[in-house]
Amino acid sequence: MTTTANRIRGSVAKILGAREIIINRGAEDGVEAGMKFAVLDPEEDEVTDPETGEVLGVIHRPRLRVIVHRVERRLSFARTFDVRRVNAGGLGYDWEAMSRVFDRIRKPPRYEERAEILRTDEPAWGGEDGERPVRTGDPVEQVLESEAAS
Repeated sequence: MTTTANRIRGSVAKILGAREIIINRGAEDGVEAGMKFAVLDPEEDEVTDPETGEVLGVIHRPRLRVIVHRVERRLSFARTFDVRRVNAGGLGYDWEAMSRVFDRIRKPPRYEERAEILRTDEPAWGGEDGERPVRTGDPVEQVLESEAAS
């Protein structure tokens, strides 16, 4: 079954580029455009009670989140949507024009929001290098609306 605790679960069926994947679940499984999924590390991480040593459960670490933008009968297209703030300039050193170096030093950093991208060693159509390792077959799990804001 593809749902557990009201979550749709599946796998990465194909990597299309640095920001886009295909999930092996579609309209037949209840997937709708706008749904969010977490791509998970396939390795299970055991959580043990530090007092008793008892295994409390296993977790899969999330690698990144994607949002579904196109749904077909048995598959869905999803892309990354999280952004990170990165300094895209304003460090203050302009070796090309030393006369402006002091002006640039006084400038505050200039931040931009950039979309999160995938890092994979598998061939992708776009050939772009991402930042997080994602592979065909990695599990995906629906992110419930109550969790989507975090």
